[in-house]
Amino acid sequence: MVRFPPVTHERVERRATLAFVASGSYGLSVFADCARPDEGEDGLFRRLIGAAELEGLDVAGNRRYCVCTAADLFKHGFTFEKDGYTGEAAVHYSVNVGSGNSQLRPISVCKFLAEFADRRLPS
Repeated sequence: MVRFPPVTHERVERRATLAFVASGSYGLSVFADCARPDEGEDGLFRRLIGAAELEGLDVAGNRRYCVCTAADLFKHGFTFEKDGYTGEAAVHYSVNVGSGNSQLRPISVCKFLAEFADRRLPS
């Protein structure tokens, strides 16, 4: 799974709050899929980063990304939801860091962020 900055707690909370205003869910975007046969981890990450570009993220201007596995988030009770907008990439999901859809949970943001490791795109 891949996600892009912000990575600070305050900025991620702000992003989740903006998502709530727009959709009614404190969702944080991730791009997730299983590696295809003979793809390997690097190939999977390249494919997910390509999907992020198609979703409008400026990958060229942002060389930093973060990775973890779905299992890392499942152990905290997080779930993956589709936003359902037209043209949404098959590998795009939102992870809800709220309590239901009614309250942002700062501890959830901490747990979410703690699972991701930083990486940089090659130049």
